[in-house]
Amino acid sequence: MKNIHPGLIAMATLRDGTYWFLPEHALAVVKDAMKYGLPLVGIDGAIVTPDWIKPSAADSWDYTSPSYPPVADRYLHAWQFIEDRANSGVHFEIVLDDD
Repeated sequence: MKNIHPGLIAMATLRDGTYWFLPEHALAVVKDAMKYGLPLVGIDGAIVTPDWIKPSAADSWDYTSPSYPPVADRYLHAWQFIEDRANSGVHFEIVLDDD
């Protein structure tokens, strides 16, 4: 997350070292990743409350795993994937290889 705008980071919920974004902020992170050429390696979805995090495999995607179908454009896929879940109450971790 070191290359993502600090204003976006400030909008995230930080839990156990993971930044969880509401869909509209997750989309902005994907846009920044694409703009700066940061490799997108996955999306983790979860329901995040003040007391717990419930991961959702149905709302997650791993671009590096052979268990998932390959996609031609990770950024476009991530955008649509998150947008499709915009009203679901899910928060997203955007997993980048930006170290």
